[in-house]
Amino acid sequence: MKHISITALLLTLLLGSCIKENVSAPDFEVTTEKTTYKVGEPVVFLFKGDARQLSFYSGEPGHNYAYNAGRILKGTGIELSFSSYVKTGTQANQLAVFYSTDFNGLYDSLNLKQATWTDITSRFTLAPGEDETASGVRELSDLLKADKPIYFAFKYTTRPQAVNGKQRNWYVRKFLVQMLTSSGKVDLATQATPGFQLVTMGGKEADRTTLSTSQILFRGNATNTEANTEDWVVTTRLNPYEVNLGADWATAIKGYADFKQDTLTYTYQAEGTFTATFLARNANAYGDQSVIKTVPLIIKKN
Repeated sequence: MKHISITALLLTLLLGSCIKENVSAPDFEVTTEKTTYKVGEPVVFLFKGDARQLSFYSGEPGHNYAYNAGRILKGTGIELSFSSYVKTGTQANQLAVFYSTDFNGLYDSLNLKQATWTDITSRFTLAPGEDETASGVRELSDLLKADKPIYFAFKYTTRPQAVNGKQRNWYVRKFLVQMLTSSGKVDLATQATPGFQLVTMGGKEADRTTLSTSQILFRGNATNTEANTEDWVVTTRLNPYEVNLGADWATAIKGYADFKQDTLTYTYQAEGTFTATFLARNANAYGDQSVIKTVPLIIKKN
């Protein structure tokens, strides 16, 4: 009899423990006093019920629940710009701009020569002298070919200097490639992050052309001045068709250890139509239940 009582007691405790660990969906609602506000006017969200965790997506870019798993933007075009200036020397036509859609990404002279490179220098403004000159922002969507990647390159050629004039020092700065999307422009490559690779040909002396995060410096040979040399500075593989900006993020409003919260005040700094989203969650090691509540808002200029 004593054995039966102990067994019954253990069973009761086990069942009670299981019941206590059950996770129920949060009892949570959110409202606002109105749905239209002005830019800079505080929006007060009123909470009813409670949740062990509460997160908030304002609906603004970077904080939109619709993109909580990732924001992929489709490209509608591509733009390129840079600046340049030139010092010393007299040799003409040393710097040129090229693109390729069939380069295989192997940065050596053999694979570079096997690719098809098209000269697009005429689309840009190159510096006439030592004043840094903007190339102009050039829309190059016509270069794109059926989902193929694109590479851009600067080619610096030095011909025998006794006949063609002394080599010139060319500087390229502010390099920028942007993908055009319905939501605006997205950087694909900047001067600091283009993945530039240098390939030299024709007996080029070491360290005459240099790459840094702020500029490219092209220089011809200082000793072997009768050589025909080429320097190619080529970008990494660029995909102008889509980009994943990563997941949009929520703002944590309440954690497990925090007291119940009845309101949240938030101010929108730009006009637009936004869907404010609240993710209420109850979770432990035995389960996870959540509910999503949304509030559509219109934010107008003052």
